[in-house]
Amino acid sequence: MSFLDTLRQRKQIINLQGREYVTHEGLLALAVEQGLTGVTTTLLSYDADRNQAIVQATATGERGTYSDIGDASPQNVGKMIANACIRMASTRAISRSLRLFCGIGMTAYDELPPEAQSQSDSDPEPVVTTRKRAAPRRAAAPSAGGDHIPEGCPKCGKEMWDNRVDKRNPRGPDFKCKDKACGEAIWIDTWRRANPAPTSTPTQPHHHPSWDADSKSFCATLGETCGTSYEPIADWCEREGWGRPSSWTKADRDSFLVDLANGTQTPPVALEEIPF
Repeated sequence: MSFLDTLRQRKQIINLQGREYVTHEGLLALAVEQGLTGVTTTLLSYDADRNQAIVQATATGERGTYSDIGDASPQNVGKMIANACIRMASTRAISRSLRLFCGIGMTAYDELPPEAQSQSDSDPEPVVTTRKRAAPRRAAAPSAGGDHIPEGCPKCGKEMWDNRVDKRNPRGPDFKCKDKACGEAIWIDTWRRANPAPTSTPTQPHHHPSWDADSKSFCATLGETCGTSYEPIADWCEREGWGRPSSWTKADRDSFLVDLANGTQTPPVALEEIPF
């Protein structure tokens, strides 16, 4: 089995739009197996006004010494780590030097811009649903009840006229059966009180394609750093408007863990006291 097959088996290679990208942890593990003894980094330049950083990394081991550079700026990193461009440039530089050390020509996942990281062959296709509704007589006006309207005459089952847009008599019915012999009339507010909208089934949270390979390591580091499980942290992130960590790119999760460790990101109260 080749080392690339080994990385695929470990889920340390991610497929995006038909192309493969190796992860940082995959490169690091493979380099150690191939005799890596050390990695050093040097900050070559940093533009504080633009928050742009360039870092050089050098990997040393039994296979020799290899150096390369990595850059990061708010234009090519995710919004969660826009304030950590030096660290991201370091991660990218290390990945590039490890690629040279291991002899891997494949681009590292961390080198990609955030918009490219969000496109995956494993992303679910959007589901388009259709709903049968009363045939409109004219364009229907928006209403407080949304699209919850009769799907047909409740008395005879036939189609109904939608009169909500231009009723001549404001007290007249909102819907009226097209069958004059039936003559069923409906006032929408009264009908909705008697026929409440069905409760929708909650949708499953979206996971970024890197989450499967990274979830165990991320949750283990959370336990070591914060002494808590994933769910309280995920719920806190959602309340902050960041979304759940499982939906972030791996680079965003790595930066978040660093910020938790150094106190840059701190929950407002002890996690065990947060009501869920």
